[in-house]
Amino acid sequence: MRLLYLYGEEITGRRAREIHTLNRVLSLARCGVAVTLVTASQSDVISAKSELLKMSGGELSGIEFQSFSRQWKVGGIALKSSAYFYQQVGRWIQKQIPFDLVYGIHLKAAGFIKKTFPKLPFVFESHEVFADAFDCRSWRYRKLCTQEQSIYQKVDAVVATSQYLLTQLEKSFSIPQRRLISPNCAEPIFFEWDLDRGHSKELLYLGSFQHWKGLSNAIKAMRLLPEYHLTVIGGNEREIEGERKEAPANVRFLGFLSHLQVREFMEKASIALIPNRITPLNSLQTFPMKLVEYAAAGKKIVATDLPILKELQPGSWCSRVPADNPEAIAQAIREQSLRDQDPLEIRDWARAFQWISQAERIRLFLVE
Repeated sequence: MRLLYLYGEEITGRRAREIHTLNRVLSLARCGVAVTLVTASQSDVISAKSELLKMSGGELSGIEFQSFSRQWKVGGIALKSSAYFYQQVGRWIQKQIPFDLVYGIHLKAAGFIKKTFPKLPFVFESHEVFADAFDCRSWRYRKLCTQEQSIYQKVDAVVATSQYLLTQLEKSFSIPQRRLISPNCAEPIFFEWDLDRGHSKELLYLGSFQHWKGLSNAIKAMRLLPEYHLTVIGGNEREIEGERKEAPANVRFLGFLSHLQVREFMEKASIALIPNRITPLNSLQTFPMKLVEYAAAGKKIVATDLPILKELQPGSWCSRVPADNPEAIAQAIREQSLRDQDPLEIRDWARAFQWISQAERIRLFLVE
């Protein structure tokens, strides 16, 4: 099977959707799918190939790479243009041996393929209802609803990250009958880290600083937990400075770190936090990759009571708290720190969420 994975953005090495895409490509290739990954290019040294080389230990059999610029110069001014990117992609596809199908997570990629190459099957992987990021009375909501409905009527199959998300898609749009649920997963490296170094008073937040991630609520909770210490990994300088102003002395910010750099702090922590908010609506539809990464590392978890937790049913090592409630976060942290929990049991739960096993399920789905 020859699969074209069409990713219409640059690779920065930082965004969750990039890490997800690179893991999906790598695991499909390891299941015997011949994958060509097409991305947007950029001027610095980061590329899809360099990132995958680090993730794979240097083994990239079955993967080919192609990139095209989104930089379109008008009168000496460089503008980013997705249309320019897809024009180049279209000319390139016409010169290739035909692909069996195209796979992607972007609406524009799906729209381009089904308009330009209507007979080429497109499998759309959905992570959210994009329109639900906006107020239902706004023009952006209406525009995205129309766009998403058009795309779902044209694509040939849908892969959703949870049953909850699939149900929301069914309520909102006419989606294809070919459907598969495939959750986010944890990279193998998380299953290799030491389980015996956790300190009961050490906490960890790993992720972005987007408003719906709820980091500010975790920071407020730390004012109620003076004897605990929270390490925050992620964010840029501007975002860190914004949160640091409100943070007590028992919170430290380390910025963005690589997986290898994260290891020391992940192993030292005993409890990890997922303090997500439940607005906008699309925040309810996400499958937090950190849930399975923390579990793979054997960490107890305090998380907002998201629909995905009801679906996955993690054990008592995962406390569920109401959204936007720092007091509940603090109470759950205290309770978890007193709970005697075997980290091997937590890790065993996470083994169902490994990229290679999910890739084999997707491979069989694509063949069908």
